[in-house]
Amino acid sequence: MNIERRYKCISKSKLTKKNFITRILCKHELVDDILTSDEGFSWLGGDTHIVHCKKCGFIKGYYTKQYK
Repeated sequence: MNIERRYKCISKSKLTKKNFITRILCKHELVDDILTSDEGFSWLGGDTHIVHCKKCGFIKGYYTKQYK
């Protein structure tokens, strides 16, 4: 699986969401971005990353990277 790591700050409400049929037929281009709140704030103890398709908005998953 190929995941482009671009680490832009993005909120869930700003993801482009396409309809259900488009998501099924899409050849997903997955990107890894830093998830922020709708106000643009991020978590102080680390980063929450979201892996999603930049074409249709399909969310593959989340993971958290904590600072030491």
